[in-house]
Amino acid sequence: MNKLCFFILNIIFVKAAFSQDSIPEFKTVQNGKKALFVKEKQLTRGLFESGSCYNGACRANKDGIIGFLNYNGIEIVPFKYKNAYVLSEGLIAVFNGSKWGFIDDKGVLKIPFSFYNVSNFNEGLNPVQVNQNNTLKYGFINTKGEFIVTAKYDHANHFYDGYAAVRLKDKWGFINIKGKPITPFKYCNVENFKNGVAKVAVNCNFKVSDDVGIETNDTGFVNTKGIEIIFPKYKRARRWSQQDFIEVEGSDGVALYNFKGEKIIPFRSYHSINGYDKTSKLIRVSKYNDELGYTNGFVNRKGEEIIPCLYNFSSNFIDDLIYGSKAYTSKERDDKNLKYNENKGVLNSNGAIILPFIFEKIAVLKNGYFRVKGSNLKENSKYGYYTKSGKLQLPLLYDYATDFSKNGFAMVKENGYYKFIDILGNIISTPKYDEIDPYIFNDLTAVKKNNKWGFINAKNKVIINFKFDQANRFHNGLAKVIVNKKHGFINTEGVVIIPIKFDKANYYFTDELEELILDGKKYYFNKQGKQVYDKELIKNNGY
Repeated sequence: MNKLCFFILNIIFVKAAFSQDSIPEFKTVQNGKKALFVKEKQLTRGLFESGSCYNGACRANKDGIIGFLNYNGIEIVPFKYKNAYVLSEGLIAVFNGSKWGFIDDKGVLKIPFSFYNVSNFNEGLNPVQVNQNNTLKYGFINTKGEFIVTAKYDHANHFYDGYAAVRLKDKWGFINIKGKPITPFKYCNVENFKNGVAKVAVNCNFKVSDDVGIETNDTGFVNTKGIEIIFPKYKRARRWSQQDFIEVEGSDGVALYNFKGEKIIPFRSYHSINGYDKTSKLIRVSKYNDELGYTNGFVNRKGEEIIPCLYNFSSNFIDDLIYGSKAYTSKERDDKNLKYNENKGVLNSNGAIILPFIFEKIAVLKNGYFRVKGSNLKENSKYGYYTKSGKLQLPLLYDYATDFSKNGFAMVKENGYYKFIDILGNIISTPKYDEIDPYIFNDLTAVKKNNKWGFINAKNKVIINFKFDQANRFHNGLAKVIVNKKHGFINTEGVVIIPIKFDKANYYFTDELEELILDGKKYYFNKQGKQVYDKELIKNNGY
């Protein structure tokens, strides 16, 4: 490879890495104004009221005047404009106080100040407003400032997928990139094209009832040929863009179409259509039954029922499994001799029952095993374990049980004692302490001895010595500990990550940052124990 090619490739690599990983952002600094940062490095002084970076240029507001910086914080467009859009397709729309024009990213005027309203460029065109015979009209210009579509419309949206919504008087229609109408101007409301279809509405009405504004219309969809693939007559129609579906609701209930206008789920099939599960690629639907109430099921993209509407699900699909309860009739429950709350089970995305719907509780599959709770020969409820395929691993024998750890250990309670067991039910150890917190993280459990807390592993070996007045469970690799009423956090090796000196801390380290309090003042730390001072980062974490 010659030096020139290597140099060019290196530049491309650096730019790509910079644009993906290090887009600058404006953050508040000590003087209350904003400065430009890339990651933790401050690039400018705190000079700005606001700012944002996009397409390689940073728009900033300094004392009410707009200018632009590059991603290194160097001024590339002077601060002299009353208003400006972001950089789009090589041009920036700027306002000089009376009209709009366009400059490049070096501040050079490319299209004169001659427009009363503009927007960003999209698909090479920009809807602009000019004076036509003492009337303000919209048309479309290209990046050279040439009119591609004559200014004759009362309003205009951007081009999307090669088509734009435009308005004549009070009616909307669509034009192609040559300015030729593809639909009549008959719609009272429209949305832009996306994935080859656009939402339209007729008979728009707005009224106020009890000081509440109510808008009604009849909605449908058109395609890029201007054909109404779904006639605008429904009180509600919405596009599922990523799945190429259109859901409509009318007097006959709900239905689902594809983007060709073909009906996937007919009217009156289901009470409601509740969304698309990306994991299973199935559509959740519901029905109503006087005895069972509202129940859920799933159909595929062809509308074929994969899981009948007999269930109430507590989750979406997780690793091709879905958890929920079955809606039994009173007779079915009696026939199966089930308690009222024994109706939990698990299905896969093919509709096959992995765990029968006979349990009180089922924990999400973890490390290859389901932890379940149910009746044991109709005695008191007990815990047991099933494999991923639904095979019984350990019977319902335990008064309490944790999930199995990655190393194949669980803590259970049997006959009044806590025990560590392996996946075959063999007893690994029977720890005996003043107090045991029955929870495992990385095979560690908090235990109390002589009024001090420490941590043991499944073999009852002390891993973290007994030196804390209180020790909470591990979460995100850290556990809060208390010594002499002071709070801090340790890792699974017992190393103090956040000093044990604070007056107050949350029970768990739950977020990217955690708030601790000392002498009434708030302090913030990340998971590595580094104190964080960045106000924007703190704010974004909900503090």
